[in-house]
Amino acid sequence: MVLRPASAVPKGTVENTNNRLRKYLPRSTEPLALTNRYLRSICHRLNSTPRKCLGYHTPAEIFEAKLMEIQNRLEQTTYQELHFTVSSHMRDQ
Repeated sequence: MVLRPASAVPKGTVENTNNRLRKYLPRSTEPLALTNRYLRSICHRLNSTPRKCLGYHTPAEIFEAKLMEIQNRLEQTTYQELHFTVSSHMRDQ
């Protein structure tokens, strides 16, 4: 993430996230001692916590909504392409 000096919002979000991480991973933590299971549990906790900057939605909810938007756009595009292909084929006959 590129931080612009004049923009306070991204810096605040990054600092807040760093503070949240420090709750689970103090500076004294030995990285090689961390298990995948523990790291996944931290990710789950962080992604399940509502955020003011996300309108009090969780990061997981926002991510899922964005994925659904993409999927719907892809399905719509595929449907339109299929419809165009079938229509073109019908005219050619």
